Amino acid sequence: MRWCTKGRSRLGTWVLALFLFGAACTLRESLPTDFSSGRGRAQWTPEHRYAGEMLSYMMQVVLGRAGDPALRDDWRKRGLDVPMDWCRISEQMARSGEEKHALMVMDPNLLGLSHILYHYDPRLNQFKGSMPFFSPYPSTGLIALRLLLLQKMNRSETIRLEAVLQHREQLHDPDRPISEEVCRQMKLRSDEAQLLQGVFSDCPELFAYLEHPFVVDVLHRMGAVEDSLYTRTVSRYARYTGISMERRILGAENSGAASLHIAILFSFSDSFLPQEKTDQEDGGLSLRASEDLRSLVFDMEEQLFSAMVSALPKGAGGSIALAFSCSFARPMAVFPANFASVAETVCPDADYVIVLLGKDVYRSFDFGVDSVKRLTARRAFLDVTDIAYGLWSADLAAIGDALRAHWEESRLR
Repeated sequence: MRWCTKGRSRLGTWVLALFLFGAACTLRESLPTDFSSGRGRAQWTPEHRYAGEMLSYMMQVVLGRAGDPALRDDWRKRGLDVPMDWCRISEQMARSGEEKHALMVMDPNLLGLSHILYHYDPRLNQFKGSMPFFSPYPSTGLIALRLLLLQKMNRSETIRLEAVLQHREQLHDPDRPISEEVCRQMKLRSDEAQLLQGVFSDCPELFAYLEHPFVVDVLHRMGAVEDSLYTRTVSRYARYTGISMERRILGAENSGAASLHIAILFSFSDSFLPQEKTDQEDGGLSLRASEDLRSLVFDMEEQLFSAMVSALPKGAGGSIALAFSCSFARPMAVFPANFASVAETVCPDADYVIVLLGKDVYRSFDFGVDSVKRLTARRAFLDVTDIAYGLWSADLAAIGDALRAHWEESRLR
Protein backbone atom coordinates (compact mmCIF):
# COMPACT_ATOMS: atom_id res chain seq x y z
CA MET A 1 0.00 0.00 0.00
CA ARG A 2 2.85 2.31 0.78
CA TRP A 3 4.44 1.41 -2.53
CA CYS A 4 1.23 2.25 -4.40
CA THR A 5 0.93 5.61 -2.64
CA LYS A 6 4.53 6.41 -3.41
CA GLY A 7 4.02 5.44 -7.05
CA ARG A 8 0.97 7.64 -7.36
CA SER A 9 2.92 10.46 -5.77
CA ARG A 10 5.74 10.01 -8.25
CA LEU A 11 3.26 9.75 -11.10
CA GLY A 12 1.56 12.97 -9.96
CA THR A 13 4.89 14.72 -9.77
CA TRP A 14 5.76 13.66 -13.33
CA VAL A 15 2.34 14.72 -14.62
CA LEU A 16 2.67 18.12 -12.94
CA ALA A 17 6.20 18.55 -14.28
CA LEU A 18 5.09 17.67 -17.81
CA PHE A 19 2.14 20.09 -17.52
CA LEU A 20 4.37 22.95 -16.39
CA PHE A 21 6.92 22.17 -19.09
CA GLY A 22 4.18 22.15 -21.72
CA ALA A 23 2.76 25.43 -20.45
CA ALA A 24 6.20 27.02 -20.51
CA CYS A 25 6.79 25.79 -24.07
CA THR A 26 3.39 27.09 -25.17
CA LEU A 27 4.11 30.49 -23.66
CA ARG A 28 7.59 30.54 -25.17
CA GLU A 29 6.19 29.73 -28.62
CA SER A 30 3.43 32.32 -28.30
CA LEU A 31 5.75 35.12 -27.21
CA PRO A 32 6.24 36.92 -30.51
CA THR A 33 9.39 38.85 -29.76
CA ASP A 34 12.55 38.88 -27.66
CA PHE A 35 11.63 42.30 -26.31
CA SER A 36 14.83 42.78 -24.36
CA SER A 37 16.92 42.72 -27.54
CA GLY A 38 14.35 43.95 -30.04
CA ARG A 39 14.76 40.80 -32.15
CA GLY A 40 12.02 38.38 -33.07
CA ARG A 41 9.00 38.00 -35.27
CA ALA A 42 8.18 41.70 -35.08
CA GLN A 43 11.18 43.38 -36.70
CA TRP A 44 10.91 46.98 -35.54
CA THR A 45 13.26 49.76 -36.49
CA PRO A 46 14.20 52.06 -33.58
CA GLU A 47 11.70 54.61 -34.93
CA HIS A 48 8.87 52.08 -35.04
CA ARG A 49 9.63 50.77 -31.56
CA TYR A 50 9.33 54.30 -30.22
CA ALA A 51 6.20 54.92 -32.30
CA GLY A 52 4.61 51.95 -30.50
CA GLU A 53 5.21 53.64 -27.15
CA MET A 54 3.53 56.82 -28.37
CA LEU A 55 0.72 54.87 -30.02
CA SER A 56 -0.07 53.20 -26.69
CA TYR A 57 -0.87 56.61 -25.19
CA MET A 58 -2.83 57.82 -28.21
CA MET A 59 -4.99 54.69 -28.04
CA GLN A 60 -5.99 55.65 -24.50
CA VAL A 61 -7.07 59.09 -25.74
CA VAL A 62 -9.09 57.93 -28.76
CA LEU A 63 -10.87 55.32 -26.65
CA GLY A 64 -11.87 57.92 -24.07
CA ARG A 65 -9.55 56.80 -21.27
CA ALA A 66 -7.12 59.73 -21.28
CA GLY A 67 -6.69 63.23 -22.65
CA ASP A 68 -9.05 66.19 -22.37
CA PRO A 69 -11.83 65.26 -19.90
CA ALA A 70 -14.29 67.40 -21.88
CA LEU A 71 -13.86 65.16 -24.93
CA ARG A 72 -13.62 61.74 -23.30
CA ASP A 73 -17.34 61.04 -23.46
CA ASP A 74 -17.36 61.93 -27.16
CA TRP A 75 -14.47 59.56 -27.80
CA ARG A 76 -16.27 56.79 -25.89
CA LYS A 77 -19.40 57.15 -28.04
CA ARG A 78 -18.25 58.24 -31.50
CA GLY A 79 -18.51 55.22 -33.78
CA LEU A 80 -20.49 52.85 -31.56
CA ASP A 81 -23.10 52.38 -34.29
CA VAL A 82 -20.69 51.96 -37.22
CA PRO A 83 -20.98 48.53 -38.90
CA MET A 84 -17.88 46.33 -38.82
CA ASP A 85 -17.40 46.62 -42.58
CA TRP A 86 -13.92 47.40 -43.91
CA CYS A 87 -15.10 48.48 -47.36
CA ARG A 88 -17.67 50.93 -45.96
CA ILE A 89 -15.16 52.40 -43.50
CA SER A 90 -12.57 52.79 -46.26
CA GLU A 91 -15.06 54.53 -48.52
CA GLN A 92 -16.12 56.83 -45.71
CA MET A 93 -12.51 57.80 -44.98
CA ALA A 94 -12.06 58.71 -48.65
CA ARG A 95 -14.92 61.21 -48.53
CA SER A 96 -15.25 64.71 -47.07
CA GLY A 97 -14.35 65.73 -43.56
CA GLU A 98 -17.96 65.49 -42.37
CA GLU A 99 -18.05 61.82 -43.35
CA LYS A 100 -14.84 61.17 -41.44
CA HIS A 101 -16.19 62.90 -38.34
CA ALA A 102 -18.77 60.16 -37.93
CA LEU A 103 -15.88 57.77 -37.28
CA MET A 104 -13.74 59.87 -34.98
CA VAL A 105 -13.75 63.02 -32.84
CA MET A 106 -12.07 66.09 -34.31
CA ASP A 107 -9.77 66.67 -31.35
CA PRO A 108 -7.36 69.60 -32.00
CA ASN A 109 -5.47 68.66 -28.83
CA LEU A 110 -4.08 65.61 -30.64
CA LEU A 111 -2.46 67.46 -33.54
CA GLY A 112 0.94 67.91 -31.85
CA LEU A 113 1.07 64.34 -30.57
CA SER A 114 -0.10 62.77 -33.83
CA HIS A 115 2.38 64.79 -35.90
CA ILE A 116 5.28 63.37 -33.87
CA LEU A 117 3.82 59.86 -34.08
CA TYR A 118 3.68 60.13 -37.88
CA HIS A 119 7.22 61.52 -37.90
CA TYR A 120 8.49 58.17 -36.58
CA ASP A 121 6.05 56.00 -38.58
CA PRO A 122 4.39 57.79 -41.53
CA ARG A 123 2.48 54.57 -42.32
CA LEU A 124 0.12 55.39 -39.46
CA ASN A 125 -1.02 58.53 -41.28
CA GLN A 126 -3.80 58.61 -43.88
CA PHE A 127 -1.23 59.42 -46.60
CA LYS A 128 1.07 56.59 -45.41
CA GLY A 129 4.18 58.63 -46.19
CA SER A 130 3.26 59.13 -49.84
CA MET A 131 3.11 62.92 -49.47
CA PRO A 132 5.71 65.42 -48.20
CA PHE A 133 3.26 66.44 -45.48
CA PHE A 134 0.87 64.66 -43.12
CA SER A 135 -2.89 64.44 -43.26
CA PRO A 136 -4.68 65.53 -40.05
CA TYR A 137 -6.30 62.09 -40.12
CA PRO A 138 -4.80 58.73 -39.14
CA SER A 139 -4.69 55.73 -41.46
CA THR A 140 -7.93 53.93 -42.26
CA GLY A 141 -6.53 50.86 -40.52
CA LEU A 142 -6.09 52.76 -37.26
CA ILE A 143 -9.63 54.13 -37.53
CA ALA A 144 -11.09 50.66 -38.09
CA LEU A 145 -9.05 49.14 -35.27
CA ARG A 146 -10.27 51.86 -32.90
CA LEU A 147 -13.91 51.18 -33.88
CA LEU A 148 -13.49 47.46 -33.21
CA LEU A 149 -11.91 48.03 -29.79
CA LEU A 150 -14.46 50.72 -28.91
CA GLN A 151 -17.46 48.50 -29.63
CA LYS A 152 -15.96 45.44 -27.91
CA MET A 153 -15.16 47.45 -24.79
CA ASN A 154 -18.62 49.04 -24.81
CA ARG A 155 -20.11 45.52 -24.66
CA SER A 156 -17.58 44.49 -21.99
CA GLU A 157 -16.13 41.92 -24.38
CA THR A 158 -12.46 41.05 -24.65
CA ILE A 159 -10.33 39.80 -27.54
CA ARG A 160 -8.03 36.80 -27.05
CA LEU A 161 -4.88 38.45 -28.31
CA GLU A 162 -2.63 35.40 -28.45
CA ALA A 163 -5.19 33.64 -30.69
CA VAL A 164 -5.23 36.65 -33.01
CA LEU A 165 -1.43 36.47 -33.27
CA GLN A 166 -1.51 32.74 -33.91
CA HIS A 167 -3.87 33.20 -36.88
CA ARG A 168 -1.85 35.96 -38.52
CA GLU A 169 -1.74 34.27 -41.92
CA GLN A 170 -5.52 34.08 -42.19
CA LEU A 171 -5.93 37.64 -40.96
CA HIS A 172 -3.54 38.95 -43.63
CA ASP A 173 -5.49 37.30 -46.46
CA PRO A 174 -8.96 38.83 -47.03
CA ASP A 175 -9.84 36.07 -49.52
CA ARG A 176 -9.29 33.30 -46.98
CA PRO A 177 -12.46 32.37 -45.06
CA ILE A 178 -12.26 32.27 -41.27
CA SER A 179 -14.13 29.41 -39.63
CA GLU A 180 -16.49 29.75 -36.68
CA GLU A 181 -13.99 27.80 -34.57
CA VAL A 182 -11.18 30.28 -35.32
CA CYS A 183 -13.53 33.19 -34.52
CA ARG A 184 -14.41 31.50 -31.25
CA GLN A 185 -10.72 31.10 -30.39
CA MET A 186 -10.09 34.80 -31.04
CA LYS A 187 -13.37 35.79 -29.30
CA LEU A 188 -14.49 37.69 -32.39
CA ARG A 189 -17.70 37.70 -34.38
CA SER A 190 -17.47 36.82 -38.06
CA ASP A 191 -17.85 40.44 -39.19
CA GLU A 192 -15.19 41.54 -36.67
CA ALA A 193 -12.73 38.93 -37.97
CA GLN A 194 -13.43 40.03 -41.55
CA LEU A 195 -12.82 43.64 -40.53
CA LEU A 196 -9.39 42.66 -39.18
CA GLN A 197 -8.65 40.89 -42.45
CA GLY A 198 -9.28 44.15 -44.27
CA VAL A 199 -7.20 46.12 -41.75
CA PHE A 200 -4.14 43.87 -41.83
CA SER A 201 -4.19 43.25 -45.58
CA ASP A 202 -4.21 47.01 -46.16
CA CYS A 203 -2.08 48.00 -43.14
CA PRO A 204 0.15 45.00 -42.26
CA GLU A 205 2.31 47.23 -40.07
CA LEU A 206 -0.52 47.45 -37.53
CA PHE A 207 -0.26 43.74 -36.79
CA ALA A 208 3.29 44.18 -35.50
CA TYR A 209 2.06 46.87 -33.10
CA LEU A 210 -0.29 44.32 -31.54
CA GLU A 211 2.88 42.59 -30.32
CA HIS A 212 4.41 45.76 -28.87
CA PRO A 213 4.71 45.53 -25.06
CA PHE A 214 3.42 49.06 -24.44
CA VAL A 215 0.40 48.50 -26.70
CA VAL A 216 -0.33 45.09 -25.17
CA ASP A 217 -0.07 46.59 -21.68
CA VAL A 218 -2.53 49.39 -22.49
CA LEU A 219 -5.03 47.04 -24.14
CA HIS A 220 -4.74 44.72 -21.15
CA ARG A 221 -5.26 47.47 -18.57
CA MET A 222 -8.21 48.95 -20.47
CA GLY A 223 -9.90 45.55 -20.58
CA ALA A 224 -9.82 45.34 -24.39
CA VAL A 225 -7.93 42.03 -24.47
CA GLU A 226 -8.37 38.96 -22.33
CA ASP A 227 -6.32 38.66 -19.17
CA SER A 228 -3.91 35.78 -19.69
CA LEU A 229 -0.43 34.57 -18.89
CA TYR A 230 0.63 35.88 -22.30
CA THR A 231 -0.68 39.45 -21.85
CA ARG A 232 0.66 39.65 -18.29
CA THR A 233 4.09 38.41 -19.37
CA VAL A 234 4.40 40.76 -22.34
CA SER A 235 3.14 43.71 -20.26
CA ARG A 236 6.12 43.34 -17.94
CA TYR A 237 8.31 44.74 -20.70
CA ALA A 238 6.25 47.95 -20.90
CA ARG A 239 8.56 49.95 -18.66
CA TYR A 240 11.69 52.04 -18.92
CA THR A 241 14.66 50.23 -17.46
CA GLY A 242 18.36 50.54 -18.15
CA ILE A 243 18.06 54.12 -19.41
CA SER A 244 21.48 55.78 -19.42
CA MET A 245 21.55 59.35 -18.12
CA GLU A 246 24.25 61.85 -19.11
CA ARG A 247 25.38 63.90 -16.10
CA ARG A 248 26.71 67.47 -15.91
CA ILE A 249 27.40 69.71 -12.91
CA LEU A 250 27.11 73.48 -12.91
CA GLY A 251 28.34 75.73 -10.12
CA ALA A 252 30.76 75.06 -7.30
CA GLU A 253 32.15 71.76 -8.64
CA ASN A 254 34.95 71.71 -6.06
CA SER A 255 32.67 72.20 -3.09
CA GLY A 256 31.81 68.54 -2.74
CA ALA A 257 28.50 66.90 -3.58
CA ALA A 258 25.99 68.80 -5.70
CA SER A 259 23.36 70.72 -3.79
CA LEU A 260 20.47 69.44 -5.91
CA HIS A 261 19.91 66.87 -8.64
CA ILE A 262 17.69 67.81 -11.61
CA ALA A 263 16.68 65.15 -14.14
CA ILE A 264 15.59 66.07 -17.67
CA LEU A 265 13.53 63.50 -19.57
CA PHE A 266 12.43 63.74 -23.20
CA SER A 267 8.88 62.72 -24.01
CA PHE A 268 7.04 62.56 -27.35
CA SER A 269 10.06 64.19 -28.96
CA ASP A 270 10.85 64.27 -32.68
CA SER A 271 14.40 65.52 -32.08
CA PHE A 272 16.03 62.08 -31.95
CA LEU A 273 17.87 60.33 -34.77
CA PRO A 274 18.52 56.62 -35.39
CA GLN A 275 22.02 55.23 -35.00
CA GLU A 276 23.49 51.98 -36.25
CA LYS A 277 25.20 50.81 -33.07
CA THR A 278 23.00 49.65 -30.21
CA ASP A 279 24.18 50.61 -26.72
CA GLN A 280 23.23 48.09 -24.04
CA GLU A 281 22.63 50.99 -21.67
CA ASP A 282 20.10 52.82 -23.79
CA GLY A 283 17.06 50.84 -22.67
CA GLY A 284 16.96 48.91 -25.95
CA LEU A 285 16.34 51.81 -28.35
CA SER A 286 19.00 52.92 -30.85
CA LEU A 287 18.11 56.61 -31.00
CA ARG A 288 20.23 59.58 -30.01
CA ALA A 289 19.40 63.23 -29.44
CA SER A 290 20.18 65.65 -32.25
CA GLU A 291 22.93 68.21 -31.75
CA ASP A 292 20.33 70.98 -31.84
CA LEU A 293 18.48 69.39 -28.93
CA ARG A 294 21.68 68.92 -26.94
CA SER A 295 22.62 72.58 -27.45
CA LEU A 296 19.15 73.70 -26.43
CA VAL A 297 19.29 71.62 -23.24
CA PHE A 298 22.76 72.86 -22.26
CA ASP A 299 21.54 76.44 -22.64
CA MET A 300 18.42 75.55 -20.67
CA GLU A 301 20.56 74.18 -17.83
CA GLU A 302 22.55 77.41 -17.70
CA GLN A 303 19.32 79.39 -17.42
CA LEU A 304 18.01 77.08 -14.69
CA PHE A 305 21.21 77.51 -12.71
CA SER A 306 20.97 81.31 -13.01
CA ALA A 307 17.30 81.21 -11.97
CA MET A 308 18.21 79.10 -8.94
CA VAL A 309 20.97 81.50 -7.88
CA SER A 310 18.69 84.51 -8.38
CA ALA A 311 16.09 82.96 -6.09
CA LEU A 312 18.58 82.44 -3.26
CA PRO A 313 19.42 84.93 -0.53
CA LYS A 314 22.18 87.37 -1.50
CA GLY A 315 25.61 85.78 -1.23
CA ALA A 316 24.37 82.19 -1.03
CA GLY A 317 24.75 81.40 -4.73
CA GLY A 318 28.52 80.98 -4.63
CA SER A 319 28.30 77.67 -2.79
CA ILE A 320 25.60 76.13 -4.99
CA ALA A 321 26.21 73.27 -7.41
CA LEU A 322 23.44 71.74 -9.51
CA ALA A 323 23.75 68.27 -11.01
CA PHE A 324 21.81 67.74 -14.24
CA SER A 325 21.18 64.29 -15.71
CA CYS A 326 19.58 63.97 -19.16
CA SER A 327 18.15 61.02 -21.07
CA PHE A 328 19.95 61.87 -24.31
CA ALA A 329 20.06 58.12 -25.04
CA ARG A 330 16.39 57.92 -25.99
CA PRO A 331 13.01 59.66 -25.84
CA MET A 332 10.12 58.17 -23.86
CA ALA A 333 6.35 58.43 -23.62
CA VAL A 334 5.88 60.21 -20.30
CA PHE A 335 2.59 61.86 -19.35
CA PRO A 336 1.00 62.90 -16.03
CA ALA A 337 -0.59 59.50 -15.31
CA ASN A 338 2.64 57.50 -15.62
CA PHE A 339 5.10 60.20 -14.53
CA ALA A 340 5.58 58.90 -10.98
CA SER A 341 6.37 55.34 -12.04
CA VAL A 342 8.75 56.45 -14.81
CA ALA A 343 10.57 58.91 -12.55
CA GLU A 344 10.92 56.28 -9.82
CA THR A 345 12.51 53.88 -12.31
CA VAL A 346 14.65 56.24 -14.42
CA CYS A 347 15.74 58.94 -11.94
CA PRO A 348 14.76 57.89 -8.39
CA ASP A 349 17.29 60.21 -6.69
CA ALA A 350 16.27 63.40 -8.54
CA ASP A 351 15.10 66.35 -6.47
CA TYR A 352 13.29 67.83 -9.44
CA VAL A 353 12.27 66.34 -12.79
CA ILE A 354 11.67 68.26 -16.01
CA VAL A 355 9.84 66.49 -18.85
CA LEU A 356 10.66 68.19 -22.14
CA LEU A 357 7.84 67.64 -24.63
CA GLY A 358 7.55 67.97 -28.39
CA LYS A 359 5.60 70.92 -29.77
CA ASP A 360 2.01 71.18 -28.44
CA VAL A 361 2.02 67.61 -27.06
CA TYR A 362 0.99 68.86 -23.61
CA ARG A 363 -2.42 69.79 -25.05
CA SER A 364 -3.32 66.10 -25.18
CA PHE A 365 -2.63 65.67 -21.44
CA ASP A 366 -4.93 65.86 -18.45
CA PHE A 367 -3.12 67.60 -15.59
CA GLY A 368 -5.95 67.09 -13.11
CA VAL A 369 -8.31 69.62 -11.61
CA ASP A 370 -6.17 72.55 -12.75
CA SER A 371 -5.61 71.68 -16.40
CA VAL A 372 -2.94 74.37 -16.86
CA LYS A 373 -0.89 73.23 -13.88
CA ARG A 374 2.07 71.82 -15.78
CA LEU A 375 4.43 72.72 -12.94
CA THR A 376 4.43 71.41 -9.38
CA ALA A 377 6.91 71.44 -6.51
CA ARG A 378 8.54 68.26 -7.85
CA ARG A 379 8.16 68.26 -11.62
CA ALA A 380 7.50 70.32 -14.74
CA PHE A 381 6.18 69.51 -18.21
CA LEU A 382 7.69 72.00 -20.66
CA ASP A 383 7.17 72.54 -24.39
CA VAL A 384 10.45 72.41 -26.32
CA THR A 385 9.24 75.20 -28.61
CA ASP A 386 8.78 77.55 -25.66
CA ILE A 387 12.36 76.86 -24.58
CA ALA A 388 13.73 77.37 -28.10
CA TYR A 389 12.00 80.74 -28.54
CA GLY A 390 12.58 82.01 -25.00
CA LEU A 391 8.89 81.93 -24.09
CA TRP A 392 9.28 80.24 -20.73
CA SER A 393 10.30 83.09 -18.41
CA ALA A 394 7.35 82.51 -16.06
CA ASP A 395 8.04 78.76 -15.93
CA LEU A 396 11.75 79.43 -15.42
CA ALA A 397 11.07 81.68 -12.44
CA ALA A 398 8.64 79.15 -10.94
CA ILE A 399 11.18 76.34 -11.27
CA GLY A 400 13.85 78.58 -9.74
CA ASP A 401 11.60 79.14 -6.72
CA ALA A 402 10.92 75.39 -6.45
CA LEU A 403 14.65 74.63 -6.52
CA ARG A 404 15.28 77.27 -3.86
CA ALA A 405 12.65 75.61 -1.66
CA HIS A 406 14.36 72.22 -2.13
CA TRP A 407 17.73 73.76 -1.27
CA GLU A 408 16.38 75.35 1.90
CA GLU A 409 14.73 72.09 2.87
CA SER A 410 17.97 70.17 2.37
CA ARG A 411 19.83 72.58 4.67
CA LEU A 412 17.44 71.72 7.50
CA ARG A 413 18.11 67.99 7.31
